Amino acid sequence: MNETDPIFEARAGSMQAHAVNGAVAIGLAQVIKLPFQAASLLVLPRLLTPVDYGVYAMVEPIISAMALFLNFGVGQAIIQSPAINRKEASGLFWVMTAAGVGGAVFMFATAPIVAGLYHEPRAEAVIEVCSLLLVMGGLTNVQEALLNRQMRFGWLAAISAVGIAVGLLVGIVAAMMGAHYWALAFDYAATTLVTLIAVWLGVGWLPRESPDFRGTVRFFKFGGALMVSDAAALVARQADAVLIGRFSGAQQLGLYDRGNKLALIPLLRINVVLQSVLVPVLSRLAEDGARYRRAYLKMMRLLLLAFTPGIIALGVTATVLVPFLIGRQWEPAAPIFAWLCLAAVHRPVSMTMGFLFISQGRARAYMVWNAFSAITTVLSFVAGLPWGAVGVAAAYALSDVLLRLPFLWWCVTRKGPISLMDLCREAAPFAAAGLACFGVLLGLQQMRFGSDLMFLATCGTIAYAVAWGVLAGFAKGRQSLAEAVRLVRTELPRFAPGFFSRTSPR
Repeated sequence: MNETDPIFEARAGSMQAHAVNGAVAIGLAQVIKLPFQAASLLVLPRLLTPVDYGVYAMVEPIISAMALFLNFGVGQAIIQSPAINRKEASGLFWVMTAAGVGGAVFMFATAPIVAGLYHEPRAEAVIEVCSLLLVMGGLTNVQEALLNRQMRFGWLAAISAVGIAVGLLVGIVAAMMGAHYWALAFDYAATTLVTLIAVWLGVGWLPRESPDFRGTVRFFKFGGALMVSDAAALVARQADAVLIGRFSGAQQLGLYDRGNKLALIPLLRINVVLQSVLVPVLSRLAEDGARYRRAYLKMMRLLLLAFTPGIIALGVTATVLVPFLIGRQWEPAAPIFAWLCLAAVHRPVSMTMGFLFISQGRARAYMVWNAFSAITTVLSFVAGLPWGAVGVAAAYALSDVLLRLPFLWWCVTRKGPISLMDLCREAAPFAAAGLACFGVLLGLQQMRFGSDLMFLATCGTIAYAVAWGVLAGFAKGRQSLAEAVRLVRTELPRFAPGFFSRTSPR
């Protein structure tokens, strides 16, 4: 049996303590990042045009594809593995570094082909410059995975916060100087560089040992299966951009890109946070089915409680919300945003189900799910393409709710401690609350308000009031509300202990 090196394990302490400390650290980082994330979504679009976003969105699929292939699922394999020693880590590092260099050369060489696919010559130079960032990715992958394995959630949260802040500031300055689509590339480059430097400073390990390449095979076996699954998911995520860019051009792609990002990026940020905390914790609870089940279902209830009413409100108010947030030039993106909010309603929970596959070591089942998701998603994009970007968004949203959601829930519960009935029992009260919320908000559309801000604030407030009121009529709903209150009471004082110690009763 291979023995792990202590440097690659978490410090002494319970899993619950590591999870709570990690959640607090990452939650604080999210608060710090919030203004920068908001500026990325709301300020940059006012400085750039839909065409600028469209040109860069043509480049994103190849960047994402190369980064995924070069990681080869090794990051998750390192986190999930019961043990890893320094020689194995050294071998993984050198393989990842060589892959990064090779990937950069390949991406640079294929830049003219990709630009020709889109009939957009401006994309070629952006691809060539971004190819250099793959080298940085190769130098980052193993170190970042080791930080996750060590449960250094605070350091990872700080890296994320500083990276997004520096990247955004670089992007805004470049946009104000007239860099157009290059501002988005500079934003990405700055974030990548900050991440590279910070993970090396934080991990506490250098690849000095002679590499054990034979010992790395098990990581690539597990990671390869994950990579195939993630590749299928990547095809599903990026096919819309490729199809719209190829057949509708940069303007339509830019509108679709912003509508998509406004609807889904906040949820993806949340998913990254949850993955950082939950995959290591669930992996170590996998042998204790009861604790595993309780931990996941509690997280599911809290996510639905926090996000379902807000997502419904965003979708219903899209025609007012989108131009209010990012300017009148983006008004055609409103129906795209509204359709994607339909798909986003279940996302806070559905995105976490990949954690169940990974933490239970079910790489093959994860691959089956992602293959099904990729095929049905791409087919929906093709079906909606004749109606432009709005048609693509509508076809995707409908197929997501009617096909992919039920298949995912069935697939993830075929094995493991969590059953399909568990998920249905937890979700039923939130479905009722969501429908009630939707009906009330539709009625509010007929009323007149003094300003767009007043309208949006009223809709948001009423959405949560109605949804939580309906939930109070269900036992599971009351349990969720009570858990949320307890969480606020126990964890909020950790963010401002001085304030709460002064104001708490003696």
